[in-house]
Amino acid sequence: MLIDTTYFKGELFIKDLSLGAGVPSETRDDIQKDLYAFIEQYEPVYLKNMFGPDMSVPLSDYIRQRDSISDKVEKWENIIALLMEGGYSPIAGYVYFYYVRSHQAVATPNGTAREIDSSAFAGSNLKMIVAWNSMVRRNREIAAWMREHSSDYPEWDVCCFMLEKMNEFGV
Repeated sequence: MLIDTTYFKGELFIKDLSLGAGVPSETRDDIQKDLYAFIEQYEPVYLKNMFGPDMSVPLSDYIRQRDSISDKVEKWENIIALLMEGGYSPIAGYVYFYYVRSHQAVATPNGTAREIDSSAFAGSNLKMIVAWNSMVRRNREIAAWMREHSSDYPEWDVCCFMLEKMNEFGV
């Protein structure tokens, strides 16, 4: 995996992810495990949607083996550098969107319910939209770079929704 829990800060902040005053380590550990499961599930989906199946499979294989490879492959290292530039990764925005969406409700024996704690509930759609649109801004930069280097990446095939912003009205 390219990202880890350290990418979830600022607008991608997840409460109790980092150990702080009053946060039991068991709580933090559970949140980290849950977030890692989302990273493992959604990072490959992001790569497939952003680069297409013909490019994402060899890229994902390279990422998995990257630490054990002595001769780095420039083609893939360039993509990884784009995805990790400036301490922000659009992968984190993608994972965050689906993490927050999934945690808007919890399954109970009596059906689905909103997650509520002692604080007032606030809708998470705005945070999801902000995270998605930040991801789209980076995706557009990556897409422009990919178009400039299309001769090196003829297999590149982005899903158009990865370049489309969203708003709270669904238009």
